[in-house]
Amino acid sequence: MKLKEKELIAITHLAFYIISADGIATEEEYSAIGTELVTFGLNTERIVATIEAANDMTLEEAVAICRTMNTPQKTYACSVMGYIVASDGDIDDDEMKVWAEIVEKCDFPDMSIQDALDNINFVNKTVEE
Repeated sequence: MKLKEKELIAITHLAFYIISADGIATEEEYSAIGTELVTFGLNTERIVATIEAANDMTLEEAVAICRTMNTPQKTYACSVMGYIVASDGDIDDDEMKVWAEIVEKCDFPDMSIQDALDNINFVNKTVEE
């Protein structure tokens, strides 16, 4: 799957939005975001630039970018969000509410945490091949 730089930045912004929902951003959550960026071939310099750009982006901008993605890209982005929610082993209600909000605003497909984890494993395997 291909993602444009602005789409990776938007997904990163939304991932940070989710991990801040419960007021506790864990090392596992940050690592999960980094893992996804590495999967798409970003080196350390580009990861830092992507995170900086994500921090400069507004929620509205991230949503607008994600709404224009195609169905496989939206499925991937939604799967990332579910993966982030589960990454620290604590599926927090506040994070789930924010994920549901993002799904609605971005017109992402509905999915469970298990669906998200299954999808993310499939996509990452495909990207790496």
